[in-house]
Formats: sequence, structure tokens, C-alpha cells
Amino acid sequence: MAGPGPIDSASPFFASVAGQAALSGGAVKGGNRKEKAKSASFERLVREKESEAAESAAADSIPPQYRGLSAEQILERMLDDVHSAGDVLKEKPLPDNIVAYKAAVRNFVRFVVDRAYDVSERTSGGNILKRKKFTQVQVIDQKLEQLAAGILSGQKTQLALLERIEEINGLLVDLMS
Repeated sequence: MAGPGPIDSASPFFASVAGQAALSGGAVKGGNRKEKAKSASFERLVREKESEAAESAAADSIPPQYRGLSAEQILERMLDDVHSAGDVLKEKPLPDNIVAYKAAVRNFVRFVVDRAYDVSERTSGGNILKRKKFTQVQVIDQKLEQLAAGILSGQKTQLALLERIEEINGLLVDLMS
């Protein structure tokens, strides 16, 4: 059996295929520009939505009574709340005081973590089997981190009391189940 013969570029079949390729190539080029413009506007919209989400997440970490204040004023008031709730808890370790202290510490820590740290994730390598996920925590505001560590270390007795209470609550839940 004889192999295929040489390609005749003058043949009507190959001429129509070449013509179609030229037409679709021109359409694709024009389409690429449109696609690039659409892609650029889509990327811009995605970036805007991400920044809005980050702003709303930062706003969610601020309790409603502090909204509208500057970051320094919020931090000062949160510190006052932690100290006053800690003093009340030391004097009267009642359930309401425990809840108030936990809320004050939670609000303070959430505020500090949102503003003092940045967490980024990346994956290594292209091989899916050997790929590793790395999480990097960077300290953005060193002073804020040191302030938070100092405040929480000054609250050791209240936190130790809270730890013991939470341990007892955990044991009770274990007994109930």
C-alpha cells in the first residue's frame, strides 16, 4: 500500500482549511484583546471585593460600642475593660464576672491579632505529591505585640483563675456526655 502523497497547497480542501485558520486566527486575536480587557476588569473587581472583605473583617473585630473611634482610642478602652473586668473577677469570681472578663480579653486579643500580625500561605513545588503548604506569620506592629504580651502577662492571676474554671467546666461536660 502506498503512503500518502505530497500535500498540494493549491487543492481546494487545503485552501479552505488555511482560509478558515486565517479567519479564526484574526477572530482569536481580536477576541484575545477583548478577553484581556474583560480579564483585567474582572481582576480589578476581585481585588476591590477582597479589600472590601478585609475592611469588613477588620470592622467585625471591633465591638459595636467602639465603632467610630480611632485605633488608639479603641485600644485604650479595651485595655481599660480588660483591667476593670480583671479586678472585678479577682474580687468576686462570679459567673457573670467570668463571662465579662472572657469577653474583654477576647475583644482585646482579636483587635491586636488583626492589626499586629499578617498570615500568608504558600505552596511549594509543582509536583502535587510532594507539595507542601507553608504558613508564615509576620509581625506587622512590634509595639502592639509587646503591649499585648505585657498586658496579658500582667493578668496572670485572672487568666489562671479562668483556666481553672474552664478546666472544671470541661470536666463537667465530659461527665454529662
